[in-house]
Amino acid sequence: MLTRVPARMIAALLLATSIPTDAAEPDTANKAAEPTVREEKLVAGFAEGEKAQAAFDKMIRAYEAGDVLQLQSYLDPSMIGYQRLLDGARSDANAFKKLRIHLFNSRVMAGPDVAVIETNWEKRFLGVTDLQAGKHAGRSMVLMHRDKTGWKFAALAGDNLFAGASGSLASLSFSKQSAQNYTGVSTTAVEVLDQDMAGRRSIQVEFTVANGDREVFTLTETSLGKFGRTSLPSGNNAVVTNSGTLDFPPASLPTTLTMRYLDQNPGDGRPPSTLSKTISVTP
Repeated sequence: MLTRVPARMIAALLLATSIPTDAAEPDTANKAAEPTVREEKLVAGFAEGEKAQAAFDKMIRAYEAGDVLQLQSYLDPSMIGYQRLLDGARSDANAFKKLRIHLFNSRVMAGPDVAVIETNWEKRFLGVTDLQAGKHAGRSMVLMHRDKTGWKFAALAGDNLFAGASGSLASLSFSKQSAQNYTGVSTTAVEVLDQDMAGRRSIQVEFTVANGDREVFTLTETSLGKFGRTSLPSGNNAVVTNSGTLDFPPASLPTTLTMRYLDQNPGDGRPPSTLSKTISVTP
């Protein structure tokens, strides 16, 4: 997950770079010329803001085209989440086609060497696996700074438009609230909805039983961001962990079956989180 910088911190950085370093009181002779000097600074700020916006636009076009090397050229190597952003761009390039990002309600605030771009955005695409159309939307605040080579992407607050789904909390579900012994479990369908994993084709999910069994099963992508399987391998033998079969010996019933999934990008700046869903298994 790309680490997000609080919006207030970005605004403070912009303000700090906009304050003149020379705080001495101007002499009376120069006061008449002060409006002209301020006007020139505003024009310069506007021009630099346009250049920062142009660099951000080129970065978006590179992401749309799946050109990770070009995208990388617009990133500040010291930014937090640098490698994760690049990894996400590579993943999206493999998962999506005809990807387009539309910016609207944008606002640019620029200082001498730093600019903040606030914008709403909408991203549309087709999934590579099933050609199903998808759409994500959000609002972002981007910090750009200028070095010797030009304007670079330095930090992000709000939604991440360069992530598969900008960070969304996954959901887990069983097709039943309870199952009768191992035969009921074997006909239980499971599903994980995680839009951040759209196009990944499969995910790994852990299943644990209160009797001590633990198994990991693969869930296959059935549509963009939706993963599932229609049954769970189950038996009534003695418990053997990591055997590929969930064991429910009669003496261990009633018990519970829990599905656990690690959501790497739950959104809202949250760290990776383990989600769980539990059902009862009766004799």
